[in-house]
Amino acid sequence: MPDIRSAIERGMKRGTALVTGAMGGITGGMLLSRDDRPHRITWLAVATEARGRGLGGALVRAALNRWSTGDIEVITFAEGTPGGAPARRLYGRVGFHMLGPADPAPDGGLRDRYVMR
Repeated sequence: MPDIRSAIERGMKRGTALVTGAMGGITGGMLLSRDDRPHRITWLAVATEARGRGLGGALVRAALNRWSTGDIEVITFAEGTPGGAPARRLYGRVGFHMLGPADPAPDGGLRDRYVMR
């Protein structure tokens, strides 16, 4: 995602971004829909060197705590998309269920829609 740092900074000002950090740097981040909209995780990433430490799960749990009622939706990489298996495992592990295909990514990559009820 181009210029993600700016998107995170804007989201932090609006209250629609959650981040994890170490030694003054951001190690993971999540962008969310506003609270008055349908609940949606719009982007989630953890720095390569910080993966495997539970940061993605912590970010998702923080979103679940924020939105204790109503559906929460996320669109992520479809099966077979290179590098997408960790995201699908994470969402499945915390209780999201795949609903089916979503519109392709801007780069043409295949994506699936997940929801937690």
